[in-house]
Amino acid sequence: MALHLHLPNLQSVVLHETDDLVHLASDNRTSRTMLTEFFRINHLDKDSPKYLYSKFPEHYVWNYGYRTWEPRHQRFSVGRIVCANPIEGERYYLRLLLLHVRGPTSFNGLKTVDGVFYSSFRAAAQAYGLLEGDNAIEECLREASTFQMPPALRRLFATLLVHCEVGNPRLLWEKFYSLLSEDFRRNYGSNEKLVHYKTITDIAQVIESMGKHQADFDLPTVSYEDIQLCKRVKEIEEELNIPVSPEDIIAVSKLNTCQMEAYNIIMQYVHDQKPASFFIDGPGGTGKTYLYKALLATV
Repeated sequence: MALHLHLPNLQSVVLHETDDLVHLASDNRTSRTMLTEFFRINHLDKDSPKYLYSKFPEHYVWNYGYRTWEPRHQRFSVGRIVCANPIEGERYYLRLLLLHVRGPTSFNGLKTVDGVFYSSFRAAAQAYGLLEGDNAIEECLREASTFQMPPALRRLFATLLVHCEVGNPRLLWEKFYSLLSEDFRRNYGSNEKLVHYKTITDIAQVIESMGKHQADFDLPTVSYEDIQLCKRVKEIEEELNIPVSPEDIIAVSKLNTCQMEAYNIIMQYVHDQKPASFFIDGPGGTGKTYLYKALLATV
C-alpha cells in the first residue's frame, strides 16, 4: 500500500466537474489523508502500541469512503511511504522522520525532540541523529535499489552528492558500485574497465547537468588509456549492434564470379586472423556495395 506523504496543508484534493466547491470546503473529510489520520489515531489512542507509519497498514485498514483508518481484523498488508527526492527538501526529511519515529501525533510532534521544538523537519532529523555520517543517505540508496533500475539509481546517487552533505562520497561509491553498475555488468560481462568507465561517466554527466563536477566529490577517475580503450570498444560495440537484414545474410549466395573471388580472398584473411587492407574498385553499378553487405553480414 502506498502511503500518502505531504507537508502540512499541502495534501492533494481530487475534484470532479460535478462537485460543489462550497460543500467540499465545508466537508472535513476532504482534507483527510492517510498521514493526517495516522496522526489523529495516535493522538486519540495514546495507550495503543506506537507504530511506525510504514507499519501502520499491518494493523489498520484504510477506508477510502470515510477516509479514515479502521482496525484490521483479517488479511495482511505491507505499507510503503511514497518516495521523496532529497532535492524536495522538507518533504524528504519528513519522510525520514516518519521512517524512524513511532506514534507521532502531529507534524509539530515530529518536530519536537526531547521536549525541544525545532523549526524544520531537517533540524528535527538532525536532533534525532538521523543525519549523522551518511547513514540516511545510505538508507535512501538501499531502499531505492529495491525498486529502481540502475539508471534511476545512478541519477539518485548523483542527486544525493549534489544536494546533500555526503561526508564520504568515495566510500558511498564503493558500497553501492555493484548496484550502480548492475545493468552495465550484465551487458559487458567480464570487461570490468568498460563497466567502470560507463558507470562513472553516466554519473558524471548527471552531476555536470546540475552545475557540479565529478572532481568535486572525490569519485574515482578514469585514465586516458582506459578512455581510449573504452571508446574503441564502444565503436566495435556499435558496429556489432547494427541490425543485419535477411537479404544481406543470403547475399553471399548471390555473388557473381568476380564478387565471390574478392569475397573469398578477404574472408581467408579474416579466418586466418591476419591483418590486411583491401581496396575494391569498379564502375558504379558493378556490385561493390552488395559485396560490402555480404562481407559485413558474414563477419
